[in-house]
Amino acid sequence: MLSSVRSGDTAHVYAVDRSGRDALDVQSTVRRLIAASVTVDFHAIGAIGRGVGELILAVLAQAAEMERRRIAERTAAGRQAARAALQATGRTHRGKESLGRPYAADAAAVKACRQANEASISDTARHFSPSPATVKRYCAGA
Repeated sequence: MLSSVRSGDTAHVYAVDRSGRDALDVQSTVRRLIAASVTVDFHAIGAIGRGVGELILAVLAQAAEMERRRIAERTAAGRQAARAALQATGRTHRGKESLGRPYAADAAAVKACRQANEASISDTARHFSPSPATVKRYCAGA
């Protein structure tokens, strides 16, 4: 977007944290757009101008970055709790049997069937119902 905006354009941004990777990136992006005579309009805030608008944006960008860090900490704590519960009870803290996606089919059975019948990837996928990519992953090295 930065390479295609022109003077007089308006950039509509849904949230402060969507306009950059971190607080400094948000501020530099908005300053660059303002310097190019582009109006930056945030959904919940409105149009940002020089001076006070940049100050408000700096505070909001810092708050957004802090919230992003808190979310990362909470998700890491949740993963850690799930791993601990899985190791202790065989189920995660939410009752699931594994941390990842459920298996589409038994990998050993898919691999053995493919080798025994000399079947193609697509035939094996049709027989067991997972995607061809899953069959390839299960049969890697076969």
